[in-house]
Amino acid sequence: MPTGSWLFFNTRRMMAVSLSAREVALLRGRIEGMPYPALARLYLDSQDPLEARHKVDTLRKRLARKAELVRRPDLLTCWLAEEGEHHERWQQQALKALEQLLALPEPVPDLDDPVVLWLPPKVAKTLIQAGFTTLRPIYATVLEQGCHWWVAIRGVGPGCGRAVLRLFASMGLAGSWEKKRVPVQTLAENVLQHLSVARSEWSELDGSRGSNRERSRRCRLDVQNDFQAIEAWLSLYAGNQGTCRQYRREAERFARWCVFQRNKAFSSADTQDCADYLAFIEAPEAGWLGAYGVVKSNDRWAPFRATSNGGLAPRSRKLARTVLHALCRWLVEQAYLEFNPFAGLTRPRLQQPSYARRALSLEQWYWLLEYGEEQIVGAVSELKRKKYRRVLFVLRFAYETGLRLSELVGAKVGDVVADVSTGGEPQWWLKVRGKGGKIREVPISEGLLVCISEQLAERAYPEIEKCDATVPLIGRVRLKRAEARSVSMSADLPLTASGLHYLLRDYFEEAAQTLVEREPKWAEQIAKATTHWLRHSCATHAVAAGLPLDVLRENLGHEDLATTSLYVRTARDRQYEETTKWHRVRDVMENR
Repeated sequence: MPTGSWLFFNTRRMMAVSLSAREVALLRGRIEGMPYPALARLYLDSQDPLEARHKVDTLRKRLARKAELVRRPDLLTCWLAEEGEHHERWQQQALKALEQLLALPEPVPDLDDPVVLWLPPKVAKTLIQAGFTTLRPIYATVLEQGCHWWVAIRGVGPGCGRAVLRLFASMGLAGSWEKKRVPVQTLAENVLQHLSVARSEWSELDGSRGSNRERSRRCRLDVQNDFQAIEAWLSLYAGNQGTCRQYRREAERFARWCVFQRNKAFSSADTQDCADYLAFIEAPEAGWLGAYGVVKSNDRWAPFRATSNGGLAPRSRKLARTVLHALCRWLVEQAYLEFNPFAGLTRPRLQQPSYARRALSLEQWYWLLEYGEEQIVGAVSELKRKKYRRVLFVLRFAYETGLRLSELVGAKVGDVVADVSTGGEPQWWLKVRGKGGKIREVPISEGLLVCISEQLAERAYPEIEKCDATVPLIGRVRLKRAEARSVSMSADLPLTASGLHYLLRDYFEEAAQTLVEREPKWAEQIAKATTHWLRHSCATHAVAAGLPLDVLRENLGHEDLATTSLYVRTARDRQYEETTKWHRVRDVMENR
């Protein structure tokens, strides 16, 4: 049975085994002995012989894959021969095999085919270990479990699961499981659906008769229970999906805890319940912990994600308390609750964050830029070069503006605005929608403006003044059709927050790996870096260079100058320098 270990796999283009006329001519030219520089000029409009070699290798693998899929081992061996083995007899065999393979119909996957035939080796190995040898039982599982089928299979993760879904989609089977998606549930259904009581008895726990309900007719909300009241509060944040989703999660967790741990409604919780809940989320019970990516409709879903320490981090617990305190305060103001049960709790004292520990040094920052430039020069394909150029653009854009992750992915061409100073000098600003939907403007340097223009040109857009205002400043990299000769940026799709996070995380980890031997401390720190580190680095370096705190506060979008002041290291550095200077003098005096 074939293992597929050497085959060219791309489950996003699983059926793209056929060759275009230009690709056939390129491969035939190489078989007949044409040098790579000539092939690059004639068929790829390129001066890079390495690009031609890479393309030829890819085409050979695709033909070898087709030969295996159509069960023609006699047409397979010539594509596996090394360059040095090419001779006149091989040329004749290869040309004949090429013609025969082109004449054969394209292979189509069948549900009874082995998984190793149509899926990447690592994916196939994982599925075989999970007990799946052919596609049919996997398809049956997908039909039963839905589009997140893998969460019920031990050892199978999202990457493997989505590769299978892409294959089934290429077979025209996508609609079969798309119809199984569970409709969006209300907050009450999310919390109460697993109760061992009839729906008609939910009123005992939905807050209709909560002990903390304001009994007068002063209530300003047209609601009947706790869940409707919470939805009314969440509607205030409907314009900010990220904030609304976060607040909904915290409210739902607490309401669920009240029902299942205290057997009472949200509006019956007292201050002791609130204190117990905050202690509970520090180390939730096993039944409240689940894996990442499991949807609520799945029986394995749980309110909290399993982590190394088992519970929420201190700052996450503080966020939960802050959100729930704000919710209850608003419900008191609307005369829905009689008192705020969170108001009686003492405020937790968290250690003041040290942003400098989550910032790159100036030397590390410049090294990361140099590393990226080196990768562009040494890249063997245009795809690699474009990816590294985009990473460098993102680095410079994030560092100079100091934007948050959500602000970076939300930035569009229309947000770049030209202005003129009172002295008549041209200015460029970036309009940013920050936390709470507040608008601020961040200055853009001429250097960054050039970077933006170059990145737009790379994505085949005109200059800023003529470009569509809705075009995202940070775009995706996407392959064209199989017969395209180059790689292009996608037209109008912004990079998602998750995509940007992993883009930079992968870059930091890759760069750090090259430093493990010669600069282990640098490697350790850079490997920990995230997108938000660039914001901290921007602020830390700006303060060190003398940028006034009030200006930095405006750029970063801080409400309070005290938050911006956390980046000030001057006084701390001077304290350390002067103290250690005295230590050295003392040591000299003691050793006399």
